[in-house]
Amino acid sequence: MRGEIVDNIPKLKDIAKQVGVSIATVSRALNNKPGVGPELRKKILRAAEKTGYTVNILARGMKTRTTATIGILLSDISNPFFAAVVSSMEKVLYPRHYNLILCNTNENPEKEKRYVNLLFSKHVDGILISPVGGRSSESLCREAVRRQRKIVFFDRVIKGIEADAVVIDNRVGMYEAIRYLVNQGHKKIACVAGNNNIYTSTERESGYRESMKHFLPDVQPVVAYGNYREKDSYTATLNLLSNSDRPTAILTANNLTSIGAIRAIKALGMRIPEDISFIGFDDLAWASIYSPPLTVISQPVDIIGITAASLLLRHFEEPTPEKPQKVLLKPELIIRNSVQKI
Repeated sequence: MRGEIVDNIPKLKDIAKQVGVSIATVSRALNNKPGVGPELRKKILRAAEKTGYTVNILARGMKTRTTATIGILLSDISNPFFAAVVSSMEKVLYPRHYNLILCNTNENPEKEKRYVNLLFSKHVDGILISPVGGRSSESLCREAVRRQRKIVFFDRVIKGIEADAVVIDNRVGMYEAIRYLVNQGHKKIACVAGNNNIYTSTERESGYRESMKHFLPDVQPVVAYGNYREKDSYTATLNLLSNSDRPTAILTANNLTSIGAIRAIKALGMRIPEDISFIGFDDLAWASIYSPPLTVISQPVDIIGITAASLLLRHFEEPTPEKPQKVLLKPELIIRNSVQKI
């Protein structure tokens, strides 16, 4: 009839009728609870699959206070680094039957706020977050803690928030890169950084400045800001290399920054390492097959994702987990052929 809504969604009672058992028995079988024999359980599962029955996660969550759902907020889904981290997280969470909601903030505080509120409304069990940064991110994370949502920071942290975190020692990475360049005879070393609102950017820039002061106290650090964007990094590098007193080496703050910087170097008709030496932050697949293969600061991407997911799981699997842990991982300088000795 016109205006009548017909509910064709299979229900527990439909499966019970088909198999010839009680609704309670069907529920126990679908929820993997004891009291149902193996053959009967298989029969019930086959019937559920045949009818197209799916578990209502939110309805189950109202009873168990869990939804088996994890929210992941990452700052730039186009960045292969984050794709690799999420892939390693999924390797930990999928076998334990957790569903993932992936949110791309694109370094936008308003998008981050909207997505966090969405995850609250979905009653996710926990949140893995690489925050945009600034006051908005701090406020959102404090609200998550107030609501007793379990959160784990990865790659970036919000200082002052009591939560688990997995980050790398960005300053050590920059220190190793500067030391290597200095040992190769370089003094005019420029850095194409991110922006000051992002935790990793400020840490890497600070590491660059501290290392320059340590190894070359009489040389003024030179920083251009590429905002972790390929286009902005291209422009920043063009400006650096257009000066008469241009650097002999460039150090970039992440892989998208590296791409923009290399495009600028090529646009100016310059060669790596003959005309300009180069070290990038992040070791992605293309870095080793580029001509010449690039010297890079490598992050343990798989370990970042696996550790962050494991820290979140301990909140669900341990009755009284320890106080928040900050896991600090060490980057590695991988030396290839993009630095020339002068």
